Amino acid sequence: MKSFMKKYLKIDTPAKVNLFLNVVGKRPDGYHEIETIFHAITLFDTIFLSKSQKKGIQIECNEPSLPTDEGNLAHQAAKALSDYARVVPAVMIKIHKRIPIGSGLGGGSSDAAATLIGLARLWNLGLGRDELYGIARGLGADVPFFILGGTALGRGIGDRLTPIETPEIHLVLIVPKFSISTREVYKRLKFRLTKEVLDISIISDCVKKGDLSKLSRHLYNVLEEVSLRDYPYLQKLKERLNFAGALSSLMSGSGPAIFGLAPSREEAYKIKDRLKDIGELVCVVSSFNSQVGVEDFEPPLFPLSSRRGD
Repeated sequence: MKSFMKKYLKIDTPAKVNLFLNVVGKRPDGYHEIETIFHAITLFDTIFLSKSQKKGIQIECNEPSLPTDEGNLAHQAAKALSDYARVVPAVMIKIHKRIPIGSGLGGGSSDAAATLIGLARLWNLGLGRDELYGIARGLGADVPFFILGGTALGRGIGDRLTPIETPEIHLVLIVPKFSISTREVYKRLKFRLTKEVLDISIISDCVKKGDLSKLSRHLYNVLEEVSLRDYPYLQKLKERLNFAGALSSLMSGSGPAIFGLAPSREEAYKIKDRLKDIGELVCVVSSFNSQVGVEDFEPPLFPLSSRRGD
């Protein structure tokens, strides 16, 4: 059995958008084969970890709708890591949500990855990235990306990752006040919709070069075909973003979050200002090209603010 020191850790863990997403097949196990470009952005949840006097995995969260039991991905991550490392868990996980739930921005997967990274340090396990990847794959298709961070081309179910070096990109994000079930969107996807699409290598090259003009013409998400059909309001949000000055707009993941590609940070804030009457969460975000950082800190824990973005 592993032994570990008493520590308090804080991890700011980012959201993501998909600059490209295509579904290329379905596996016998029910997972879909995809090609995607993940892009981490400067919208963060914060995870606080501390050793507890009480055995087990305890979770608290500032978002009442988020489960705090085995239904929470952070709980599943802690359980998977403790099983792998043969640690008897006695840990408190406090989640400060800023990434909207069920928005297509990967908040749950990001929290799970941060929990793996943080607990590996809290428990002094000395695990390498490959070992964390292995555990992350069992938790969800997006979780391995958040172990890596930055920007990456994803294949397989999204877990075969190739890092992409990219200059800073500025986006205007709109998050409607409803959620969309990823499972339902994939269930309703018709593969005939995926036939004539852009080669992912073209958009990957645009991202590497920071060619915003070309990138704006090649943003692609096959899942828009389903979500925009079911929720025409999302198409109106895309049109508002474009009219406000975005070079192009796209839904992230299965939605409903929509992002617009801005020519610059300054222009991004102008676009945001033009959308102030829209009645939805609107924020300016940029590329987050760093790996997730783990900080030591001292109690008290858990600020109560739920402010999201700028």
